[in-house]
Amino acid sequence: MVDSFVYRNLSGLLTRENLQFEEFKNLTRTHMDDMTEEQVGKMKRIREDVPPITRDTVVTKVMPYEYLEGLTSGTHSKIGSFIARQVDTGHLQNQNLKQTIETYALDYDKSLFVDALKRGEDRYLLFEGKLVTPNQSVIPYGEKFGGNVKDGLPCTLNGFIGCHSNDILPEFKDEIGQYPKKGSTITLIENGERVKQWEFDDKENTFLIRENKD
Repeated sequence: MVDSFVYRNLSGLLTRENLQFEEFKNLTRTHMDDMTEEQVGKMKRIREDVPPITRDTVVTKVMPYEYLEGLTSGTHSKIGSFIARQVDTGHLQNQNLKQTIETYALDYDKSLFVDALKRGEDRYLLFEGKLVTPNQSVIPYGEKFGGNVKDGLPCTLNGFIGCHSNDILPEFKDEIGQYPKKGSTITLIENGERVKQWEFDDKENTFLIRENKD
């Protein structure tokens, strides 16, 4: 997308840091503990130039299908943990499950995405919307980058998703979780197609089915 970090910002930042694209791409997939201090400095300066999430930023989050009941019943309808900006992920929104696992590095231990794929299922959920309290969203840095996030692999702790594809995706994390703004949506993606959608109702604090989606 033309407003993405890669399209608008990356070329000049790589020139500034004297990095080639392939070198940078490989570093986004490198755990912080495997980086030199010089590499950490370059990667942190680049990551700090990614625009932050604001009240006007549309964010996305990929979730396993099993989350649907909690999201639509109101028992677990807050959005939290790892998220990204839609301008950076918009070109990925109609991928099938296998592609999504590869792009977002969702092959972690006990992954519900991987379990679904093994069962022959090809479906997942996609959140798209704005956050009420965007300043809860921080860059998920580990200690070497000056942060305190401690998630295990495949989390890189360098502020970028360790994609197994060719994509460059800055990530954010909301440790607390929050209700999104009214009108935010959850979409069921099945076999790479958008088949059903729910819209957030800020009075009920839950996602309600949309009978007619555009």
